[in-house]
Amino acid sequence: MMLPAMRRILAVFLFLTGLPGGMGLLWPHASDFSTGWRIYRLADRMADTFSSSITVSSKTNVWIRHGSDFDRITRMDGYGVRTYAAPGEGTFPVHESRSGQLWSIYSEGVMLYLGDRWEAHPIPEIRQLIASEPLRMIKPIPIVPAEVDHVFILLPDRLMSYEADTRQATAVLLAADSGLERFNEMTESMAGGLWITGQRGIGRLEGPLRQVRTGLRWQPWPGPAGYQAFQRPVESFTGGVVTVAERTGGERVVTSFRAERWEVIEAPSTRVRFAWQIEPGHFWACSRDGLWEWNGQVWRMVQQSDLDVSGFNDVALEPSGVFWLATTDGVVRRGPKFWTRSRGTQHPESTVHVFLADPAGAAWFVGPDEILRHEGGRWDRYKSPAASESALENVRLAAFHAGDAIWIGRSEQIWRFDLASSRFERRPRELGGRKLLGQLRDGRVVLEGKQGKSLAMWIEGKEGAEMWFQIDSEVGLGEEVSAFLQSETSDVWIAGNGLVLRWRQGEIQSFGRSHGLIPVRAQCLIEYSPGHIWCGGGDLVQEFDGKGWRVIRSGFERVHQMRRMRDGGVLVASTSGLHRYFDGSWSSDGLDEGLPSLAVYDAGEDSRGRRWAATVRGPVLADESADVDPPRSTVVPARENRGLAGAESHRFLIRGFDRWKETPSERLLFSRSLDGGAWTPFQYESSVTLAGLAAGTHRLEVRAMDRAWNRERTPTVMEFTVVLPWHRDPRLVGLSIAGCLVVMFFAGLAVNRHRRLVRSYAEVEQIVAQRTQELERANEELLHSQKMRALGTLAAGVAHDFNNILSVIKGSTQVIEQNLEDRDKVLARAERIRTVVDQGSTLVKAMLGMGRGASEAPVECDVRELVEGAAKSLGEAVASAATLDVQIDSGTPRVVTVRNLVQQVLHNLFANGVDAMGGGGVLRIRARALTQFDSHILLPPDGPGPWVELSVTDSGTGMDPDVLPRIFEPFFTTKAFSKRRGTGLGLSMVYEMAKGLGIGLHVRTSKGQGSTFSLVIPLQRGGGIRGAPAALAPGGRMEPPFLSR
Repeated sequence: MMLPAMRRILAVFLFLTGLPGGMGLLWPHASDFSTGWRIYRLADRMADTFSSSITVSSKTNVWIRHGSDFDRITRMDGYGVRTYAAPGEGTFPVHESRSGQLWSIYSEGVMLYLGDRWEAHPIPEIRQLIASEPLRMIKPIPIVPAEVDHVFILLPDRLMSYEADTRQATAVLLAADSGLERFNEMTESMAGGLWITGQRGIGRLEGPLRQVRTGLRWQPWPGPAGYQAFQRPVESFTGGVVTVAERTGGERVVTSFRAERWEVIEAPSTRVRFAWQIEPGHFWACSRDGLWEWNGQVWRMVQQSDLDVSGFNDVALEPSGVFWLATTDGVVRRGPKFWTRSRGTQHPESTVHVFLADPAGAAWFVGPDEILRHEGGRWDRYKSPAASESALENVRLAAFHAGDAIWIGRSEQIWRFDLASSRFERRPRELGGRKLLGQLRDGRVVLEGKQGKSLAMWIEGKEGAEMWFQIDSEVGLGEEVSAFLQSETSDVWIAGNGLVLRWRQGEIQSFGRSHGLIPVRAQCLIEYSPGHIWCGGGDLVQEFDGKGWRVIRSGFERVHQMRRMRDGGVLVASTSGLHRYFDGSWSSDGLDEGLPSLAVYDAGEDSRGRRWAATVRGPVLADESADVDPPRSTVVPARENRGLAGAESHRFLIRGFDRWKETPSERLLFSRSLDGGAWTPFQYESSVTLAGLAAGTHRLEVRAMDRAWNRERTPTVMEFTVVLPWHRDPRLVGLSIAGCLVVMFFAGLAVNRHRRLVRSYAEVEQIVAQRTQELERANEELLHSQKMRALGTLAAGVAHDFNNILSVIKGSTQVIEQNLEDRDKVLARAERIRTVVDQGSTLVKAMLGMGRGASEAPVECDVRELVEGAAKSLGEAVASAATLDVQIDSGTPRVVTVRNLVQQVLHNLFANGVDAMGGGGVLRIRARALTQFDSHILLPPDGPGPWVELSVTDSGTGMDPDVLPRIFEPFFTTKAFSKRRGTGLGLSMVYEMAKGLGIGLHVRTSKGQGSTFSLVIPLQRGGGIRGAPAALAPGGRMEPPFLSR
C-alpha cells in the first residue's frame, strides 16, 4: 500500500506537471449539471480512495488503479465492488478484453491475469523504452487487448502485436510508414479497430482486431496545418474523435475530427490533458487540476467545491456518454439523467405550459410570451405580439388546426399562430366562440360560446365557425367548461362545475356525486380504453368504467394535463412531478430523475416517439439511453419472524439496488407474486407482511423496477415453510371435523349395533341358559343311566362268572356224592372245584384291586423281584398255559415305587399277554436302563431321566389299528366270545395305576406279530408319587374310571 508521504509526493508531482506555471482558468460561473455526479470512495468498499488510472471495458466494468505502492486494484460493475491483486509496480492501468482477460504493463513487458495471479511476459522493446524514458512509469504505454491471449502495444516507433501463448511480439505498423511521424496514444474504436494519434495527425486501423494479423487496413488523416502532438483519441458514441493537440507555439487546443473534417476549439488551459465529446457541440476537457464543460460558446469550469475532489489523474468514457474521472479524492462518475435539456444553441429555460407534436417531427411548446420549436437539435423562438403584456400567460390549451396554424387558448382569448408567416393574430369573438375547448378527432377545433343562457359548442373548420350543439343552463354545468373530449365512438365528454356530461346523438347525460364522481375542477379528459374515461382535476384522477366513477389515484397536489402514450400508458403532469401509469403500475419522476422542477404543466410524445415535458423551468427531453440496466432486488425474512414457522403472519424485508444508483434505492418500485399467483402492480414497499397462509412450503417472488421502467429480468425467489397449530390450519380443522363426523357416524352405528347385539346376547344367553339347564339335566340322566348300565353290566358279568363257578362246584359235588367210593372221580371233581375256586378268587382279587387304597409308601425295589412276584401270582393254570422268558439286563438299577401296585400292574399285563396267546406261546419280559423314550409314548413318565423300562411282549396275534385306541377303556374286551372270556377291567386298571404312580406307558403292536406293553419307571421322582389315582373316591377308595366320567 502506498505510504501517505509517497502519495503526497506523487500528488504534488502530478499537480505540478499539470500547471502552466500558474493556476488554471477559473470561470466565475460554476457548472449547473451537478445532479448527474456520483463519487465513489473508500466507504463504498473500494480498495482505496486515491485513484491514479481508470478504464472501462466493453462489459462496462470499471477498473481502477490506486497507486504505485498499493497492492490492490478495484473493479466496479454498478451492483457491487470487488478488489484484486495489483499487477506490480507503477500506476499502469488495467485493461479488460472482450473475453474477460486482464492485461497491464510493467517495467519489463506486459502482465496477464490468470485467475489468482499475474503472469509476467517480458518484452525487450518495453524494457528498453522505460529504461530510456523514466516518465513512462507515469505516462503509461498504451495497450489494447484483442481476442484471447492477444494484445496490441503502441510504442513511439511501432505498433506491436503480442501473443501470450507463443510469447512472440510482432511489429504490425511502423511509425515511419504510418504518415504520423511518431505514435503517441491509442484507443479501441467502437467498430472494433484502433484509433492511433501521432505527432502529425490521427489514423485508424480497421477492425476487427483479429484480422489485423492477416491483412492491414490503415487510414491516416493529417491534422490541421500548424497543429501537432495529438494526444489520446476519445471516440464519441454520436460519431467523431476528440483529441488534445498543440499549436506550433506550444498552446493546447481541443480538436474534433468528424467525417474527415477538423474542428478546433481553444483549450481552457494550457495543460489540458484529455478532451471528449458527449454529443455534437458538447465537449468536456480536464487537466490535473481542473474540469471544464463547453456549452457551445464558452468553457465553464466545474469548481472543486461542487465535486469535493481534486487531482484529475485519468478519464474513461462509456459508449453511452457516461464518463469516469480518477482523482486523488476518489472516482467520479458523470452520466446523463433520464430527463435532460436538449443540447443545442441557447436551450430555453423559461416556463412553458403546453406541448404540441408536429406531424412533421418537430416539438412545439407554448409559454407565457413565446412559442418554442425544436427540430434537429435547433431551437426556434417566436415572441408573442404583446410580450410586455404576456399575451399567452396562463395558456392551458393549444392545437394544430388544418395543418397550417396553431390555435392557442388563454382565458377567453383565442390566438392563431400562422406556421407559414410565423405571425400571431387574435381571433375576433364576433366570428363565434369565445374560448378554445379542444380538438375533434378529425382535426377541427371546438370553441365555447354563449347562446342566450345556454352554452354553445362551435366547430371551427376551413370555411369558418358553425354552431354544433347547445347545453341548457338547467343541466348545472355553469358558465364555464373546463375540459373537453371526443371519444372513439364520437361521444362528447364535457366537464365543468363539478360535473361531467356526456353528449351522445343529441342526448345529454350528467354524472355527479350520485354516480361516484368527486366534484373537483376538471382540467383534462382522456379516453384510457374504449368505454373508460379518465378525468383529471384537483389532486386526483377518476375513471368512468361504464357504470360509475371511481378514484384511480390521488395525491398529485394539482393535475395539469393527461395524455395517452403509444404503448397504452398515461402521462400525468402535475405540480408534484410527472407521473406515468402503465400496466396497472404508477411511477413518478422528480428532481432525482432530472426534471428541473416538480411543476410540470404538460407532457407527451412527438411523432418520433420521444417524450417531452413542459415545466416551469423550460422543456426537457427523456433520454431513454441514460438508464438501460435493470435493478436487482433482495428478500430476507424480518428479524421478528425468523424461526417462527408457526407465526400468524410472516414479514419480509424487500431491498433493491439500481446499477450505478441511477434510481436511489428508496425510490425503486417492487412487484411480487405468491405461489405463482398474479403479480401485484409495481409500487414502493420496504416490507411485505403475509397473513393467513396455509401450512406448507410457499414461494415469494419479487421483481424491482427503476424510474426508467427497467424491470428486473429474473425475479428474486424466497421459499419458506409455514407450520400452523392444528386449530388454525383450515385443512386440518376440516379434516378433523370430517373425521369427527365420520367417527360420530360410525360410533352411532356401533352403539346401535351394540344395543342390538346386547339385546341379541341377552336373548341368546337366555336361550343358552335354558339349553344348558336342559343339557345338564340330560347329562345327569345320561350319567345315571350309564352308571346303572355299568353296574348292571358289572353285576351281570360277576353273576355270570360266579354262576359258572357255582355250576361247576354244584355239578362236581353231585358227582362226588354219587361216587363216594370212586376215589379217582372224587379227586378229579375236587381238583375241578379247586380250579374254579381259584378263578373266583382271581376275579375277586381283580375287583378288590380297584378299590384298594393308594396311600402305600414307595420303597426301593429290585426289578427282578418285582417280575418274579408278579409271575407267582398267575397261578398254575395260567403259568402252565405259557412260557415266561425273563431277560433283565445287567446293571439295571433299582427303582423306588409302590411294590404291590407295580406287581398288580405286571400281573394284569402278564395275564393279558397269556390271554392274547390263546393258551400257548412265549411271554417275554425284559428290563433295561433307558435314557430316551419314544416321542409317541401313550403316557409320559413323571420326572426326568434316566428311567427303567419293563416291557411285556406276547407272541399272540396282535391288535387291529381301530382297536388300539380303545384297549384302556373300562369293560372293553376282545374276548367276549372266546374260551377265556374277559371282564375288560385289566388294562383299564393298568392305565390308572401307572398314571397314579407316575410311570410311563407305551404300547406297540402289529397285526399277526403280537403286542408289547412297556412301563417306563423314572429313577428320580420329580414330584414324588402322584398320589391316589384320578378316580380315587372321597372315602379313600379308588372308583373305577367308567364310574368317574
